[in-house]
Amino acid sequence: MLGLRKFWDFLKCTLRWKMGPQIVLLIGLGVLGALAEGIGVGILIPMLESLQGLTGAAGSHPSSISTALAAVFRTLGLPFTLPIILSVAVVLFITQAVLTYARSLLTIRAQDRFTCAIRTRAFGNLLNSDLAYFHKSRIGELANTLTTESQRAGFALAEMIQMIAMLLMLFIYLLVQLAISWQLTLAAFPILGAIALALRPRKSYALGVEMTQENEALQSTTLESLSGIREIKALSLESLSLENLRHSAERLMSIDVSYQNRGYRFTMIYQSIVMVAFALIVIFANRVFQLSFASMLAFLLVLQRFAPRVGLLTEYRHWWLGYSRSMDRVEHLIRETDRASARLKDGTVPFTRLEHAINLREVSFSYGSGAEVLHRASITIPRGRMIAIVGGSGAGKSTLLDLIARFYDPSAGRIEIDGRDLRDYQIATWRQAIGMVSQETFLFNDTIGNNIRYGSLQASQAEIEEAARKAFAHEFIVKMPEHYQTIVGDRGIKLSGGQRQRLALARALLRRPQILLLDEATSDLDTESERFIQRAIRELSQSCTVIAVAHRLSTIEHADNIIVLEEGCIVEQGTHRRLLSLDGRYAVYHKMQFG
Repeated sequence: MLGLRKFWDFLKCTLRWKMGPQIVLLIGLGVLGALAEGIGVGILIPMLESLQGLTGAAGSHPSSISTALAAVFRTLGLPFTLPIILSVAVVLFITQAVLTYARSLLTIRAQDRFTCAIRTRAFGNLLNSDLAYFHKSRIGELANTLTTESQRAGFALAEMIQMIAMLLMLFIYLLVQLAISWQLTLAAFPILGAIALALRPRKSYALGVEMTQENEALQSTTLESLSGIREIKALSLESLSLENLRHSAERLMSIDVSYQNRGYRFTMIYQSIVMVAFALIVIFANRVFQLSFASMLAFLLVLQRFAPRVGLLTEYRHWWLGYSRSMDRVEHLIRETDRASARLKDGTVPFTRLEHAINLREVSFSYGSGAEVLHRASITIPRGRMIAIVGGSGAGKSTLLDLIARFYDPSAGRIEIDGRDLRDYQIATWRQAIGMVSQETFLFNDTIGNNIRYGSLQASQAEIEEAARKAFAHEFIVKMPEHYQTIVGDRGIKLSGGQRQRLALARALLRRPQILLLDEATSDLDTESERFIQRAIRELSQSCTVIAVAHRLSTIEHADNIIVLEEGCIVEQGTHRRLLSLDGRYAVYHKMQFG
């Protein structure tokens, strides 16, 4: 029952992905191929009878198939002679070979198209999901679903098509056998059916589940180790990391060997048993039904084609059951990301320009069912001003920026842009007005120039260099071996932390943002570079609104308003001088840094 239910669910899934026309075409090619082969085998009977001198001979008794084929030939205006019979048989078998080739080629295309479609949909959903989804997901599992599991889902589609085509081919072979001798067919069919039932796959789906789990474990181990390679080397954990990977790889190998072994042994066992049944059927046919030599030979040829395909059907079903688990995994990811993207509903109003202010009104936020990270925060951020946010670790500083960038929506309260709810605006047009430099600077494994250009893909080289100068990055870039064409390595590994931050700032400035969000944007800069960046930020605040999270208080001394967060609550706000005069939390932070 599991197999039938899974098969129906998978078939409905492929129809949702609009694979119905391809499946019908491929099954149709399989049926035509089976018909060509079945008729070709049937034509062997009059050919053999002709060689025996039965066809057309006086007093001869040709088989019913020969009589029927002779009538068809006469209708088509063809002489029912040995050369014509041979020619038709050759044409039919060549047609069957061509159709089989076409079906195989088109099956691969359908499989790859299906894989591409589900992979693209899943990745697109991930890109549109809110960040909360990634907080509860392992990157290794997501990568495994997008790569390995998507490909295995494509294999499942191919095996499903093979199964359906094989069932129809077996039905046609059965009709040919019935036409030759329905008595012998009824005698042989229960034997083959009993063997197929005894050899049905039982653990195939369970093995597929285990393989998915181990693939995810292997991907997670690999990505985690490569991402933390510095820490692994610093802590001398190379042996432990290698052992963890070896354990996952060997476990996966063990499951795969078991899965492959079960798949291939079905055909081997079935064919071995069938040969014994084959011999019994020959004896039975000769002594009980006394078929003519031509009919006997044709029946055995059809049986020889029929019997192995029953074993192949079992084998296809085994592969399909194992691969179908991967489709479950991809469908689960798509459903989950559909919900994750739905949580962040897009607005309908295009954002054009910030005219007055950004207002946070009683804004609270929590990740899932956890404690509130931000509690009833009310802040006014006037256009063209610099607002700074300070506080201890976990105070909610970065969360506040994420809410303004609309990576999340508030759990309570609202954010207003010129008096209008931020959720009314289109997310894409809102973010186009924002430049952001995150605490964890991310660079693509590309050239320095392209990493800056990602801020505005239409930017010219002159505009890229201008942005680099504003971020005080041009000086170190021209000292690089290939200047702006220098490859920065994975995540910018070839550059220092300060260089990465300056490139990220240049990328944000290239957007000519109306709102600039800086999350510890100077944390990796040396004192001289920080001084330059401070001057650049002060200049920027004259033309755009700057909201800066900073640990270094020297970066934000000139801010128009400084907001102090403590455990998600605003405890102080004001200018640098006013906050020092209050001798509160800000003054404590200042004394800790400057004595």
